[in-house]
Amino acid sequence: GITELVGPAGVGKTQFCIMMAALTCMPSTTGGGGAAVLYVDTETKFSSARLVEIASAHFPHGLRTDEAVEDLTHRVVIATPRTSAELLAMLHQAEALIIDKGIKLVIIDSIAALPRAEYGSAQTIQRQEMLGQQAARLKFLAETLQIPVLVTNQITTSFGGASREQGSSFDMQRGRSVGPSESHLVAALGTKWAHCVNTRLVLEVAGTKRYIKVAKSPAARLVTVSYVVTRKGVELDESHGEQRVVEHATGSVVGLQIRNDMSGMGLP
Repeated sequence: GITELVGPAGVGKTQFCIMMAALTCMPSTTGGGGAAVLYVDTETKFSSARLVEIASAHFPHGLRTDEAVEDLTHRVVIATPRTSAELLAMLHQAEALIIDKGIKLVIIDSIAALPRAEYGSAQTIQRQEMLGQQAARLKFLAETLQIPVLVTNQITTSFGGASREQGSSFDMQRGRSVGPSESHLVAALGTKWAHCVNTRLVLEVAGTKRYIKVAKSPAARLVTVSYVVTRKGVELDESHGEQRVVEHATGSVVGLQIRNDMSGMGLP
């Protein structure tokens, strides 16, 4: 299915994506997934240097040679579509590429960047139609090829139950419906796109702490934990001893749903 990371700029969404790429692409002999990744970089934020840094932090003995580093970077297939139409065309051609390259994870960072730049407020119908086609193709790839799809999404402001972009009237931060006189941050792209998402992870900043919340999932419990961005990518924040998990059970939820989807790949 489609797993969505939602959050403001600078919260760690791209770091999460690069971490998942590193875990997937490292050889299985070192504890990685031993597969390839299709990384759709719509905002040109991907960094091969950061990929190598994260992989080295997770697998200290796995990148000792130039050949190992080259093998890792070559396993990440980068695509940089410039328009929503280019992205859709690429997704229609992706099945053969995924099979040929042994790709086991598709990442789009971000799904919101292109349509938000192309479509104005008067073009909501056209934008939703394009997003619907993209979501349908992503679901087809995920279900037909049995691979997880990870996308990042931006946030927008909701005014009195309807966002500036006709977004969801569900408040991500408080987990309840937005009242007629309230203003809150919600996931961009609207409710039609939200219905296409199987799992939604919300990344937030409160004071000096960062939190990741499982806001929607068919398998994981709806929990919230604090996290930090480190050399390894995104990790649980254990600086104050025992991790506090809000709402439900204890344990790591960072990457939980994605890892469940990839359980057959032998990832650590």
